[in-house]
Amino acid sequence: HPLRTADDYDSYVDNFPSLVVYLSLLAAASDPGVWSFFNEDNLLFTRDDYADPGKSELFDRLKKSSDQTVAKLTERLEEFCALPVEKVPDLETALRGIPVTSAPPSPSAGLSVPAATPPPPAPPPTTTRGVTSQGYRQMLRTQQAGGTRPGTTGARPQTQPAAPRSQQPSRRAAPATAPPIPRRATRGHGLKVFMGIVLTVMAVTLGLAGLAAWYISIYGWYDVS
Repeated sequence: HPLRTADDYDSYVDNFPSLVVYLSLLAAASDPGVWSFFNEDNLLFTRDDYADPGKSELFDRLKKSSDQTVAKLTERLEEFCALPVEKVPDLETALRGIPVTSAPPSPSAGLSVPAATPPPPAPPPTTTRGVTSQGYRQMLRTQQAGGTRPGTTGARPQTQPAAPRSQQPSRRAAPATAPPIPRRATRGHGLKVFMGIVLTVMAVTLGLAGLAAWYISIYGWYDVS
């Protein structure tokens, strides 16, 4: 804002630049030629335009725009340049009573989007005589279990008559019996136990003999006389 000073620092300081940005975008969408006023340090307007809108070429061009929204907002921006900074209304208030006759073009405007190609239809399931492959295999298993010749559809599986109750095998499980142990294995196991006992006795005997020899070497023979 041309009248803003260092003391102006509050939420209202964004009202004026909000309108400037909004008007600049609408003006560029309506008339792309206004980008010639861009100098890499602004959008469209400069400090000189705000200081003296009556002598500004840009203000004059936008007020004569065929877009009534751009023309009306330019006149309103010119009025706000003469107001104190804190008196400039927010963007929503500034747009009241302004006819909306244009809008920035959509980024996708003019672009043709190809229609989505539907996926190919699924192949029909393999059937055999009106029966699906999975059902046919299950039917074959049933027919083979019942004794029916494979390939004949509609035949009921043959069932054998049940045996009399007295001839039916008992469902009670037979007691589990351990396999007999070979005699050679039994003898070998007994021999191992016997050798273990003998080796244990020999080890104990040798230990006691060594202990006695150590005792005699230190204290000598015990004299009983």
